[in-house]
Amino acid sequence: PEEREDLMNKVNQYDIKDVAKNKEKAKFWLDFLESELTNGKVDLSQALDNEDYEQASKLKETNSAIEKEILELKEEMKKWDG
Repeated sequence: PEEREDLMNKVNQYDIKDVAKNKEKAKFWLDFLESELTNGKVDLSQALDNEDYEQASKLKETNSAIEKEILELKEEMKKWDG
């Protein structure tokens, strides 16, 4: 969990336009973000099942932010694919 948090902090610090220039780096970040989104959806489902609505709200915000990052990264990757 600590490693995931550290990596998520790095996500917030990377430059999408810079990452998208390098296919390998872009694919790594895209795979990572998609994995985090999948995990976040599972966590959200569990929070809702446990009626932990405060946690569910936080997870929903985080998942939305990750979805936005994925879309932005994909758009930038299209620009570099030509």
